[in-house]
Amino acid sequence: MSPDVTDQTEPPVDETVDFHMRAFFREYVAVHLKSHTAKSYQCFWRNHISPRLGSKILRQVTVEDVEEVHLELRDKPTTANRIVSLLSKFFSWCVNRGILDKDLSLSRKLIRYHENKIQRFLSQKQMRSIWETIGRLEETGKLNKVPAAALKLIVLTGARKNEILTLKWDDLELDGHRIVLTDSKTGFKVIYLSQQAEEILRGVERTGDFVFPSKSASGHLFDLQWQWRQILREAALAGKWRIHDLRHGFASTAVNNGGSLSYIGFLLGHKRVSTTERYAHVAENPAQDLLNKVCRIITSGK
Repeated sequence: MSPDVTDQTEPPVDETVDFHMRAFFREYVAVHLKSHTAKSYQCFWRNHISPRLGSKILRQVTVEDVEEVHLELRDKPTTANRIVSLLSKFFSWCVNRGILDKDLSLSRKLIRYHENKIQRFLSQKQMRSIWETIGRLEETGKLNKVPAAALKLIVLTGARKNEILTLKWDDLELDGHRIVLTDSKTGFKVIYLSQQAEEILRGVERTGDFVFPSKSASGHLFDLQWQWRQILREAALAGKWRIHDLRHGFASTAVNNGGSLSYIGFLLGHKRVSTTERYAHVAENPAQDLLNKVCRIITSGK
């Protein structure tokens, strides 16, 4: 994988940042990073870094040059910080390859911007409304059965969108009430299935390797954004809710109905307890049979 940028003739192409960044993408990013991270990096490079630094001779790039890019993006603190992270990896890789003699040590020399991460959680009532809306749109033919089933599975498992959209039939172990992913965002992962989730999967027609196939180049559903916007409109849910917020809504519903943080982290596949602790403020009491209980509450309100 390499960014889509134009070679420069002055200075010599093989000395520019663009030239070496292509090798970085090909030999490091494409090999060691997950595809969604690689795509984000490519976007950052093409849109922000290459126009500003791409034609510079690599050995002449300074911390001040990177700081200038960082400063120009101060109104987009998350993007600015991610670009510094990308460049930090790039310069370290160049040192390890012998392309540069000295690392710029960006992590130590540049102060990252504060990122205002506003965490909102879909309420139990909102989760129920989303569930009912998916069903209603599917019944009236306004929502195709394949994306409807994918969205329902996201609601009932708390799984990440891409974990569901890239799901293969070989990943399913319905007799064991689970999905086994050999490679997810956090590595090997097991997604546990409630009775309702299993019923949805049993109702999906098998037409190929992927559970949720499409005619796209990937062979599986790639995006659900327009279906999601349709659901939000139909459910009259104001605000910039994301599909990923269904994962947070699943977790907050679990906590509000007695799930312990350790069990919720287990269901969501969290590797660290601190990741699950973001839901601690809504905890009320202990509970049993958490997974089936949460799904029952979302689907029936009881």
